[in-house]
Amino acid sequence: MNESLNKPPLKVAVFLSAMEVPAWIYKLLERINDSTYASVEVIVLNGGGDTKTCNEPVHGLLHKGRQSMVTRIQQLQEGFSNRYKSYPDYNEKHDLKTLLNTVSIEVFEPLHGHNEIYFRDDDIKQLEQYDVDVLLNLDENDLRGDVTEAFPYGVWHYIFTDKHTNYQAKPGARETLADWPETSSALLYAGKSLNDDKVITQSYSCPDNTWIHKTNNLNYWKSLSFMPRALERCHRLGKAAFYDELCRNTPHPLFLAKEPPRGFGKLEMLSLLMKKAFQKVQLRINDRLFYEQWFLLFNLNPATSNVLDSYQYILPPKDRFWADPFVIYRDNRYYIFFEELLFAEDRGFLSVMTIDQQGRCSEPEVILKEDYHLSYPFVFEHEGEFFMIPESAQNKTIDLYRCTGFPNQWVHEMTLMKNVHAVDATLFFKDNKWWMFTNIKENEGASSHEELFLFYSESLMSENWVAHPANPIISDVKKARPAGKIIEKNGKLYRPSQNCSRYYGYGLNFNEITVINEHSYQEHTVTSIEPNWDKKVIATHTFNTDHDITIIDGIIRRSHYR
Repeated sequence: MNESLNKPPLKVAVFLSAMEVPAWIYKLLERINDSTYASVEVIVLNGGGDTKTCNEPVHGLLHKGRQSMVTRIQQLQEGFSNRYKSYPDYNEKHDLKTLLNTVSIEVFEPLHGHNEIYFRDDDIKQLEQYDVDVLLNLDENDLRGDVTEAFPYGVWHYIFTDKHTNYQAKPGARETLADWPETSSALLYAGKSLNDDKVITQSYSCPDNTWIHKTNNLNYWKSLSFMPRALERCHRLGKAAFYDELCRNTPHPLFLAKEPPRGFGKLEMLSLLMKKAFQKVQLRINDRLFYEQWFLLFNLNPATSNVLDSYQYILPPKDRFWADPFVIYRDNRYYIFFEELLFAEDRGFLSVMTIDQQGRCSEPEVILKEDYHLSYPFVFEHEGEFFMIPESAQNKTIDLYRCTGFPNQWVHEMTLMKNVHAVDATLFFKDNKWWMFTNIKENEGASSHEELFLFYSESLMSENWVAHPANPIISDVKKARPAGKIIEKNGKLYRPSQNCSRYYGYGLNFNEITVINEHSYQEHTVTSIEPNWDKKVIATHTFNTDHDITIIDGIIRRSHYR
């Protein structure tokens, strides 16, 4: 029995600048309000009108004179990007008065430092009367000082990008305009000063290559889950275990800035905008001359070949792509199961082809089509039968198919999970349990590339897979999303994963699994593959092997006119 069900919910205070909040904050508080592990007891509004300024740093004053021009340039880019906003819009305003209409409201006028706020002693005493367990700071400024030690579970706050480095730049601005391969977000346990912060959750995302709004939309929608997850974990573990875990997450000093704090200079901003404009023109020209196509590559060798330019290419016709290859060795030949997609239809289905011992390929044969997109045909053998779990995120299911006539006859056996946006489900049997790795998009507007979840069951044929208590076990666009079957080699386990940090499917990682049980999961990256062996190949995101064959996929840039 889950002991946390018998515990009273944690009492939460929320610090806000106003009752009208962005959509992502509204959804965050809605989730907490609907939960059994926490309840919002009081909202503290930042009155702020007559607050004093506490020793504003010199670098803030030096930048102040040029800030208005920089801000106007940023607003110009942001305003233009409104035409290309992603939806749902993380920044759309919602009023909390209806959602939290029974919650008490306090208005404090704290002391302000530079990007920091200090509650007065009387305010802290007033807040302590509510007997709250934790204060969630959703204001733009960090809470510091004695208030951080006033509650059993402390004060929590978000950081998006490295706001301590780029405090004058809008979150997501530098990453988008300067072509950073990743951006970050984190939930921190606030210390009395910046140096005392501890990491509760840290995550990495891929910025959009043009629009700041799209970069932030993905990042904020994902990050709203951090606070509810941490509250549930506190409620389940208790204070001592949660704090021990917190210290393990931050074993070393936390350095947030790699360069002195600075915003955008006028010339730098103009230079970056001109560079972006040139990139868009160049992209338009390339789109006229070339198109990108997923294709398959294989190598026949008793040992897994790491010489990628020795792989043989299997190029599809120009009207389609082939991706996500899985392989089964049977009857002295290799059966390659893969996603096939016609560009004109833009809906994936599953096909199979064979490769013989001389490397000769058969024509593909369609094996499974549905009314929704299918990909990633995870094929495996169990008790003398073949099964398949294709990706069916568009249908919000994880489905199991049974093979009734190998390799091309498949019937739907059962649905393992419903109402879930899950991609690339990958199963592995160990210690008398089935383990399922899958990336899940918890919130509409977030990305499916960034968070890996783990489930387990004693039976393959189960609708009740148990969520691992450490979920998500990975929150990092560089290594979360599965890229093929778990590999067993020399007594070790390796999980292939996608690196989507530059763009979707950019490269591959191989992660050694060192701990996997009902309580813990640990892995570390041991090697990686980037698409640098052929100048025409710009991505690779699936790796599988069986017997003497290794098969991967890639994106190749092909001419429209040849």
